[in-house]
Amino acid sequence: MSTLIALRRNGTTVLATDSITYTEQERIVSLRQQKIYAISPGVFFGWSGRHSLAAAMANIAAALSRTALPGNNLPAFVEQLNAAAQAPIILEAKRNLAEQVKPAVAGELPMFLYILAGVSDGVPGFIACEMWLKNGGVEFKSTGAGGFSPTTELQHYMTGAELVDLVNDPNTWEDELDTIAERFVDHLRITTPAYFGGPTQLAHINKLGGRWVREPVELDFWFRGSPTPPWLDGIGGGKAKL
Repeated sequence: MSTLIALRRNGTTVLATDSITYTEQERIVSLRQQKIYAISPGVFFGWSGRHSLAAAMANIAAALSRTALPGNNLPAFVEQLNAAAQAPIILEAKRNLAEQVKPAVAGELPMFLYILAGVSDGVPGFIACEMWLKNGGVEFKSTGAGGFSPTTELQHYMTGAELVDLVNDPNTWEDELDTIAERFVDHLRITTPAYFGGPTQLAHINKLGGRWVREPVELDFWFRGSPTPPWLDGIGGGKAKL
C-alpha cells in the first residue's frame, strides 16, 4: 500500500498522498493516479490499496452523499458507506485470498485503507477506516471517529514507517499542516521511490469547508461522482462474510 496522511490541529485538517500505483509485482503502473476524491462539497475520500475497490467506494460515497449529507455526521456516514459497499468489498476480499497477495500477520491480512476528511457537525476532522481479512470475513477498524470534538491538540494518522523520525522531531510540527504534509510526501518520494512517487495531492479543510491545495494532475476516469452503483441497496454491518 502507498502513503496516506491525515493531520488535524487548531480547527484545520489536511489529507495528503502521492500519485503512484503499482502492481503486486512492484511494477509501477502510473505516476498520475488520482488518490483523493472530492465526494461532496468539503468532504474528501483518500485511499490506499487496490484501485478497483477505491473507485467503487468513492462512487458509492458520492452517491450516498446526495441523501446522507456526510457533513452532518461523518462517523455515521462511514458506517453507511461500509454497509452500502459490501458487494465490492467482498469481491476484493475474494481476489486477495485467491491471489494470496500478502502474507497474513497474526491471522490477519491487510486489504484496504481509506480516510474520509471533512466537517462533521461544524467541526473539521477525519476518520481512517482499515479493512482486514480475518477469520473468513472482512473486519473494519476505524480510528478518529471521536476526533470531531473541538481541540487544539495535534492528531495524525499516516502510513509509511519511513516517517517515524520526522514525526518524532518536535521541529517538524512548527510549520503549518499543509507544509508538514507536503514535506512528509516529499520525504517518502525521495527515500523510497519504488513505492512513493508522482505529484502530491493535498486537500485542506477548516470550519468553512474544504478546498484543494494540490489537485490530482489527472482525474480518475472511473470516478463519476454521479451514477448510482448497482450495489447501493446492499446492507451489511461491521463484518462481511465471504
